[in-house]
Amino acid sequence: MSRRAGQSGQRRLPFIQTSGYCDEPPVVANARHNAPQEQNSFAPDTELQYQCYLGYNTLGFARARCLQYNQTVKWFGPDFKCEGNILFKNISSLNIQLESSSISRCFDIGKFAFTGSVRRRCSRGDWTGMKPACFGLSQENDYALEKPPTILFRHQLGPIAQSNDGRLIVYPGTIVHMECLWIRRFGTPKWEVSHQYRKYPEGWTEEEGRDRTLEYRLSIFHAQKDDSGTFTCTTPTRHQHSVEIIVHPVHCPAIVERKGLVASTRNTKMGVKVHFSCHNSNSLIGAPELTCLPSGSWSSPTPFCESVLCPDITNITNDRILRVSIVSREVGGRALFSCPPGFTIRGAGTESVCQSSGEWAQPLPRCEEVVCEPPTSPENGYIQGGSTYKAGEVVQFHCHRGFMVEGQPIAVCQDNGKWSGTFPKCLPACPYPGTTIGGTISMVKFYYPIGETVTFDCSTGLVLQGSPNLHCQKGGKWSSAVPTCVPAQNN
Repeated sequence: MSRRAGQSGQRRLPFIQTSGYCDEPPVVANARHNAPQEQNSFAPDTELQYQCYLGYNTLGFARARCLQYNQTVKWFGPDFKCEGNILFKNISSLNIQLESSSISRCFDIGKFAFTGSVRRRCSRGDWTGMKPACFGLSQENDYALEKPPTILFRHQLGPIAQSNDGRLIVYPGTIVHMECLWIRRFGTPKWEVSHQYRKYPEGWTEEEGRDRTLEYRLSIFHAQKDDSGTFTCTTPTRHQHSVEIIVHPVHCPAIVERKGLVASTRNTKMGVKVHFSCHNSNSLIGAPELTCLPSGSWSSPTPFCESVLCPDITNITNDRILRVSIVSREVGGRALFSCPPGFTIRGAGTESVCQSSGEWAQPLPRCEEVVCEPPTSPENGYIQGGSTYKAGEVVQFHCHRGFMVEGQPIAVCQDNGKWSGTFPKCLPACPYPGTTIGGTISMVKFYYPIGETVTFDCSTGLVLQGSPNLHCQKGGKWSSAVPTCVPAQNN
């Protein structure tokens, strides 16, 4: 017998440890878990499965998991009860050496009749009361006349559910139809109610799609608390079957608000199903769907969202030059990439997004050294530089004699792998013509473009001998020789 058996049905809150391990798992009455008896320390992500003892039915979330959450290590779950088996046609003998109790009912209280004790207590290996059993009614026996009638349940405008102790729980305001199954040609059944609150309409069903030769209906419209009672259908052969109805507004506790958790509804009415998801596709820990049970308890504990974090990206890239700035490692978070001067990004762009799988979007970019294509020499000129050009390096352009540089004579290899500006050209030109002693020239340059004119002048006391204007002609030659300045002659 497991040492985990408790003496009460109270569920314990999650165990919390400030160390890196969970301690002994929570204890649930009339249940055991699958951990070794001697183990009292559990690593994170350990999951245990609970099982109710023979003779008990598991209601709820029967697993516990050791998780690291909000900088603590704790057990999440279990959240269930062991409340006795749901019985079918045959019940095996029970033999539990514990002081405990059980609640029994048939699988479907309208299709099976229950005999024996609903509540029993096990004391020193023996059960009190009568052994429970279920037997099938008319529908299970081809509508035999000697069998009690099957009762079917249909409802509108609200939920109904069968309780663990074999009663039909009806939410106030619900319309309930109970159909007693009997072959019409053999007479008409009779409905009897245990109270006189009001008279209920009854008769052979006339609805389209229903069997008017088999279904004798009693209807409760907009059920109220005073409609609670026992409803019995008796056949012409004096066989009968009863259903106890309880009209009660069963609600489960409000859904627990948890960070990042999205619930499909906040409705807590009996029978409602709540679906859960997480923001940003984070990981949902626990049951994705909860149902409000007739007992007023949820079928499982409220789940929570565990943030999915992508790893440090520097651990998954071998590029030591690539610069990474992580904005967020959560799902949807971004990592921004850049390269140092002299390098450029190649590949998937300048960012990667953290996926719901906990991995960064691939492929990751890489840094490549910037290299500019070697420039070609201009016509009638040449370049001065190396054979390869990295970012920041320069090349100089020169022209042969008789030609001049038009444009910038220097270009720089930029970080984007392109040369700054446009390459210059070598155009025909006249060289500097020189000057004359005692005279001046209008412009002093290394080269003069074709068609340009320079003008000479002499200082005071001197006169110009020769043409004062020189024109740069095609072919790079001046129109005449440089004039001279000679002393002026007095008359």
